[in-house]
Amino acid sequence: MADSPRRLVFRARLPGPPQNHPRQAGGPFPVAQRHNRDWFGPHFISPVCDLPAAGRYAIYLEAIKGPAQAQVQLFQNENPVDAPADLYAEQPARSGRVFLGRLHLADGPNPLMFKLVGKNEKSAGLGWTW
Repeated sequence: MADSPRRLVFRARLPGPPQNHPRQAGGPFPVAQRHNRDWFGPHFISPVCDLPAAGRYAIYLEAIKGPAQAQVQLFQNENPVDAPADLYAEQPARSGRVFLGRLHLADGPNPLMFKLVGKNEKSAGLGWTW
């Protein structure tokens, strides 16, 4: 199926000692910047995905849902890709794969951006545990 997109999945980390992570092992996410206190807009994380092949990719997030989590949205070149994903839940739990959008990406480095764009009316905060 040449039309089927490849998958990129950003997985949740559990609190505790550092875990083996693709960025640390030279995997597809070698550079990531966390921006937590920027004055110019929503909080965001901006990974650069170094891909071996150009193509259409489906982007997923695996995070921790909880009572103080935000809505996360995928951006490319400051443009939203699809609708935000709501990470609110009454109790903390793994989200499973949450679809964020499909992108045509080039081989080599591709900057992406995940922004905390809002929150569920029941949420106690704008958190994101990934």
